[in-house]
Amino acid sequence: MAPQPPPRKPPLPPRPIGGSRLLPKVQTQRTGGGNAGSSKRQLARPPLAPAVICLTMVLLLVYATFGVSRDAVNFHLFASMVGLFGSVSLLGWFRQSLNIRRSTGAFSEWPGRWESTRYMWLLVTLAWLGGAVNVYFTVYELVRPK
Repeated sequence: MAPQPPPRKPPLPPRPIGGSRLLPKVQTQRTGGGNAGSSKRQLARPPLAPAVICLTMVLLLVYATFGVSRDAVNFHLFASMVGLFGSVSLLGWFRQSLNIRRSTGAFSEWPGRWESTRYMWLLVTLAWLGGAVNVYFTVYELVRPK
């Protein structure tokens, strides 16, 4: 019996006519000059909103760790959930927005020594560690004899 060829892959679904809602709108500027059809693309920067929210979360977790009494179990439990799960979801939002902006072909990184992803990883790691410390405070207070 002769070997069978592998089955064919199904065709890809058609692309939406109006474009995707995930792709950012690229603004073009007409340049006065030789070619009437020439346009200049505006550079897309890394998303700022998730980074600012993550920085705010890190500052609130520092306050929750050092500024609040250790016997506030419910507050530490809330802070630990925000630190552990909120930071990872903000990193996902940042990465998705960054990948969409990079796919346009008109992407420009933040100025400085490091890329924006390294700054975001640092913020997420700090928020995650703050969440872990708040988990420790919560468990310590729950199992401590009264």
